[in-house]
Amino acid sequence: MILLNLITGVDKKKLILIFLIAAVVFYVDIAYIMKFQFDGIAGMEPKIVKIQKDIDTFKRDAANVEALKKLPPQQLSGPLKNKKFVNPEQMSLLIETISDIANKNNVKIMQISAAPESKAKETAKPKNQKPGNEADIQSYILTMELLTDYHHFGSFLSDLDYSSVICSVQEFRITGNTDSYDKEDIKLLLKTYVKK
Repeated sequence: MILLNLITGVDKKKLILIFLIAAVVFYVDIAYIMKFQFDGIAGMEPKIVKIQKDIDTFKRDAANVEALKKLPPQQLSGPLKNKKFVNPEQMSLLIETISDIANKNNVKIMQISAAPESKAKETAKPKNQKPGNEADIQSYILTMELLTDYHHFGSFLSDLDYSSVICSVQEFRITGNTDSYDKEDIKLLLKTYVKK
């Protein structure tokens, strides 16, 4: 009753002005302030999806580690088990194997090239060395440009270490990718050995 008396006692022009100001404030709140809040929430979705994928990958890897802990030591396969040398003619097969490992780990190979290591770094063959020894092996440098995140890069190196490919990491350089906040540009130098 008091509210009705208050409303009837107020001039109708003042009452319309109050409702108009309230409508403008309500419109500004909905149109601008809440819009920014909803946009901020929508922008978090890709980050949440990425974090969820990382958590799922971590859980899978943790389960694999637990399974390996339960195996007897003689059943564990080390990095040097089943390693084999390739011939120079098989370099494309070696690159394809590395590419398959990269694809398995969500690592995008932007560019890859292989070249014999420079002659200055190689040692001269001793005169009394028999065929089939170390002098019959030539080292190659594989230069790779990759696009991936840290976790998948680590998985790629781990799988590469446990594969049949004989290689070692010589150097890698990681720089941020300007096109994607969750990917990194990685330049990787691998050293591998080819049987002549």
